[in-house]
Amino acid sequence: MFLLLLIPLVPWSTANAQAVESQLFPETGHWVVGETLSYYQNMPEANFTIGNPFTELFDVTRGTRSLKFQYFDKGHFEYYPENPPGMRVRLTPIGSLLLQHSKGLPLHFELPVDSPVCQSFTETGHPVCYTFPEFFRQCGGLRSFSYPISGFMLEGDCLVQYFQFAPHRLPITNSRGPVCIIDTNSLLSTQLP
Repeated sequence: MFLLLLIPLVPWSTANAQAVESQLFPETGHWVVGETLSYYQNMPEANFTIGNPFTELFDVTRGTRSLKFQYFDKGHFEYYPENPPGMRVRLTPIGSLLLQHSKGLPLHFELPVDSPVCQSFTETGHPVCYTFPEFFRQCGGLRSFSYPISGFMLEGDCLVQYFQFAPHRLPITNSRGPVCIIDTNSLLSTQLP
């Protein structure tokens, strides 16, 4: 009888433990977990705009600060555990980094601000034109890409426009065709010092 009275007083630790959501990406064999997974799942067209992970979440020390990163095909997540919930995961501004080292030829042409083929961004002064605005809206807009930070540039046989979080490219031979996001990790390894 004595034993039966003690059992309810013992805390049940597994009942109180919170399960951390996780997902294995079989294409790469890497996991995305917790708040990083939640951020990924809430991005429109995440598999297309960010791609698959090719690292786990890892620590990087910069000065006295330790940061956490996770690399994906087309973007990087930064994790800041000290921030309030909902603001702990951010996209790395890879487009800004790549634009600094771009070897593209800037194209200078004027499009009317009220052109039906353009969407204006007064915040940066760069319009988004042709098939780029539709792609931008369908794939999450400002949340996925942030603002345009360049006009059009010619890089190889593609029109490229840089956004804070990712550059977009449109093959010139198919100017009405689909816009795609550049695989930023291959660019980072070849363009950055």
